[in-house]
Amino acid sequence: KLKFKVDLIENDSESEKLVINIENWSSRTIAGGKGLSLSQLSFISRETWNTLDFPNFFVPQGVIVTTNAYSLYLKQNPSVEKAIDILQNNVWKSTSEDIKNKCESVINLIKNTQLPTEVKNEILNQLILIFGEEAMNSLKFAVRSSSCSEDSEEMSAAGQMSSFLGIKRIENIYTSVLDCWASQFSYVAVQYKHGYGQLFNTQMAVVIQEMIDCDVAGVLFTCNPVNGDGRRTMITANYGLCESVVSAKTDPDTLIVLADDENKSYEVESVEVGSKKLIMKVAEEEGTFESIIDSSEARKCCLDAKVAIALTKIGLFLRRCFGTERDIEWGIKDDKIYLLQSRPITNLDAFSEWEIMHELDSGNATEVPCLTRTNVGEVLPGSMSHLGLTFFNSLFGPPSYVRYSRQR
Repeated sequence: KLKFKVDLIENDSESEKLVINIENWSSRTIAGGKGLSLSQLSFISRETWNTLDFPNFFVPQGVIVTTNAYSLYLKQNPSVEKAIDILQNNVWKSTSEDIKNKCESVINLIKNTQLPTEVKNEILNQLILIFGEEAMNSLKFAVRSSSCSEDSEEMSAAGQMSSFLGIKRIENIYTSVLDCWASQFSYVAVQYKHGYGQLFNTQMAVVIQEMIDCDVAGVLFTCNPVNGDGRRTMITANYGLCESVVSAKTDPDTLIVLADDENKSYEVESVEVGSKKLIMKVAEEEGTFESIIDSSEARKCCLDAKVAIALTKIGLFLRRCFGTERDIEWGIKDDKIYLLQSRPITNLDAFSEWEIMHELDSGNATEVPCLTRTNVGEVLPGSMSHLGLTFFNSLFGPPSYVRYSRQR
């Protein structure tokens, strides 16, 4: 039985603020996808402290620059908003090269502006309130994009927008916030949104967290992400920061844990040691750096069975809390488990290669089929316009009604 159940009703009490504490549970429209997820994880961490049969987990402290701050920024910079509108209105009829140029134009325009003074003051005040004025001179931060359209059950947008790690000094944090906002207009991000029929100028928050220089980090899937097997969790891990794993810059270790959560039975079923040639760490001054790992360390698995099982227990608990399979970024520093992100796994309902190849091999399942996909996905890819919907509805609708009414 669940000892704890998360009420996932979003909270709009912070709806007018420019900057909020991660611990203040907000809504997706205010905090974005990543911000909402982190505030929920922080809430779960506090509410379950020392009450469950697995180690406590931590969420790095920090603040969320809300979508209100982004709206205020656009209001004070009409030239940026105009450039975004031009990109939005022309992307459907422009060549790839033209789209790239318009994307670069928007990005450069944003990078040459400043944050509103009100937003700057709120960021500084909130960070001092959490960490203290003296600590601000020595702490490093992770500045992470948090679009309202990412990390949802329909679309993950993982890696499409930028995050900046190991940022030091408040002025560099301000610059990184602008860079996060600009990143949603990169050519890659625009093409990704285009494929999902999304608006390009979506509301966007930014997460600013204390930077954790992890000893080991990686990703946990609460089911097999290939075939959806919920009896097995998959963990990928590498020394150093999680970025080396999520960016696919290295071949990580992969552990499969066979988990019977109901009977509290957990066993590491297989361990595949990756090459782990590259690791990422926080630089002494600012930012991150990459280095080559010692060959003797690379030949060993960076994660022992005890920690893998602890991560599995945390992951399965979160699966019960959220009600969906989860893709969880984690890190370990000084034997403490930090959760850096939790999003739904979005590809489990996609057609398999076999299903796509054999979809039309057999006849209709019933004498009078009411719905067929046939080759609509190939003939009409992407999202349809209002004009297209009107045309095809009039083309296919009436003949179908006549046919079925006659058969009845």
